[in-house]
Amino acid sequence: MVQAAYAPVYASIPAYGAFHYSLPGQYAQILGSGRGVKALSGRMLQGFEERVQPMTEALSVAALPLLRGSARGGGAASASQASELEGGILQAVGRDAAKMSAMARQDAVGRWWRAVWTGLAVSVLIALVVLGGDAGGEAFGAFLLALLFIGAGLHYARILNAERTQRVHFEAELRSVVDESRDRTKGQVEAELRKAWTAAAMKTEPAERFRMRDLMTPAE
Repeated sequence: MVQAAYAPVYASIPAYGAFHYSLPGQYAQILGSGRGVKALSGRMLQGFEERVQPMTEALSVAALPLLRGSARGGGAASASQASELEGGILQAVGRDAAKMSAMARQDAVGRWWRAVWTGLAVSVLIALVVLGGDAGGEAFGAFLLALLFIGAGLHYARILNAERTQRVHFEAELRSVVDESRDRTKGQVEAELRKAWTAAAMKTEPAERFRMRDLMTPAE
């Protein structure tokens, strides 16, 4: 269940990598963390909430027969517990999305500033050389024009180079965060199922409790 919920997330990593190493992707991060999280969630977590809901509902359905098999079985794996589990999973995944977006933003902003400073230095040299050290308005205009074109060109060149040299590493970092998220979700689901077993066991007579414990213990 958990693997099926995360399979589309893994499949979307290359597409998000391609978006990240594009001008729209870079400026989505540069213009603010909120835009970056929205861009990432829309590409990597599309439909995740819809996949989590049936997963938690299936957990309840799977646990209920175990509970009903106890001497005084009850509704430990109730709909409210499934809803609570779903909310906990989605909150944690939201934090994962913010973490991945922060990684992407740090990468994009750092690249942009390096292009700006390099463009600034080159533009000053061009303005001075072309106009022979004239400090008037013409020099300032030439400086601004050079900064605009050189800065934009350098930024785009850095994006292309980063895609060629860093994209594999960037996608591996994203995959590592998704791995952690998947393993945590799996742990949450298993913990909920164990709670259901424990609640059922506590409602049984001692002899039946031992029988249920034996059923939960893996064979040697």
